[in-house]
Amino acid sequence: MNYWMVAAAMVVVLTASATSAGASSRPWATLRIQAPADMEFRTLGLPEPAFTGPAYFTKLDPGTYVVVQAPPYGPTLSISCTDGGAQQHELSAGDDVVCTFGN
Repeated sequence: MNYWMVAAAMVVVLTASATSAGASSRPWATLRIQAPADMEFRTLGLPEPAFTGPAYFTKLDPGTYVVVQAPPYGPTLSISCTDGGAQQHELSAGDDVVCTFGN
């Protein structure tokens, strides 16, 4: 589990919140990870504990989800998400967020 500590600056934390009054009729959020096909990730809370390259997670319940780039890391890592954040995101019911990772 040391990679969680080493990759602290390369973590995307997603906190999904429950549906609020007037929110989308979908009671869940979706997350798309855009990344090179050879970039490996580890997750906490998502349906897949590990994946390579692009991924699409649907029907995420309220909770906290962590996505970490697995070693070896490139010289720099860029993370950008459609909600404007880079490291931590609040997902609400009905959200469809895309996070793009690149080295």
